[in-house]
Amino acid sequence: MKKYDLSFLKDYFNDDQASIEMILRMYLDETPKEISAIETSLLNEDISGAKAATHKLKANVAMLGLHDSTSFIDNIHLLEPSDSVPEDVRFQFLIFKQEVLSALEEIKADFFQAPLP
Repeated sequence: MKKYDLSFLKDYFNDDQASIEMILRMYLDETPKEISAIETSLLNEDISGAKAATHKLKANVAMLGLHDSTSFIDNIHLLEPSDSVPEDVRFQFLIFKQEVLSALEEIKADFFQAPLP
């Protein structure tokens, strides 16, 4: 079973493979940067920064069909800028990071690596 679901992108782009691949390339490039920004913000107890970076990723996660990865996104947005980062949110981030990066690796392998001869 795939770690991602491109149903939304296929529907949105009418199965236009070139458009889908263009979006996937953008996600492959930008998503790790945003995850790194979230991680840095959490380490620095910067709730506002973590929320801003998470907000940027929210649409990407939805469009890639990573619906099981939303608990971190939902919970980070409940925090106030003056809050410290709860341990359960830190743990949810680790799971979120692993799930998203794993799905991106699978997408990269499925779409952008030439098959062996």
